[in-house]
Amino acid sequence: MSGLSWSASKDDVGVAGYKIYRDDTLRGTIDEGQGTSYSDTGLAPSTAYIYAVSAFDAAGNESARSSSASATTQAPPDTTLPVVVITSPQDNSVTNNAQAVITGTASDNIGITSVTVNGVSAATTTDNYANWTVNLTLIEGTNTITTEAKDLAGNSASASITVTLDTTPPMIPQGLNSTGITDSSLLLNWTPNQESDLSGYKLYRDNQFLAIVTGSQTN
Repeated sequence: MSGLSWSASKDDVGVAGYKIYRDDTLRGTIDEGQGTSYSDTGLAPSTAYIYAVSAFDAAGNESARSSSASATTQAPPDTTLPVVVITSPQDNSVTNNAQAVITGTASDNIGITSVTVNGVSAATTTDNYANWTVNLTLIEGTNTITTEAKDLAGNSASASITVTLDTTPPMIPQGLNSTGITDSSLLLNWTPNQESDLSGYKLYRDNQFLAIVTGSQTN
């Protein structure tokens, strides 16, 4: 919407009203008793318009148009949300290192102003794209990591992942024994561990690492 106002005109028999022109096209007419202002609606955003006003009397005489006045409508509000992505670590990952390096990206159509990770500042910029990194200390168990990006218009978006810190080692395998011994081989057996998150076993021979046995295999 654009608002116009002007000083009242004079006529020997009295001004009857005013004609409002926009870009040389008659936009509207108002009676003298309605005042000396006009609100123009239905305009396009980010567009310049040129206005002029003329006065007319009861006999239909019309004055020359006033000097022009220009107005530019505002840009439409930005409602596009930023896009924020956590690139590392992976969602639902498990680690035994409490010091986590969180990395990611943020982008926006007009510009990113800030990126935070669990409330910790990761980036401050006005660019349309940002790479960010922040160091966090994890607690034992499941950690929710949430990053939030804000843009120049105040729009915000977030992304979350979970990372589990597990520093508890499995129980020591029990029941190790050997069978099927030949002159060049043997078969090792042991009682399987019961941990639900067990990945496998490391085998050692004469205190030297020998191999990894994955899953629930126990020989």
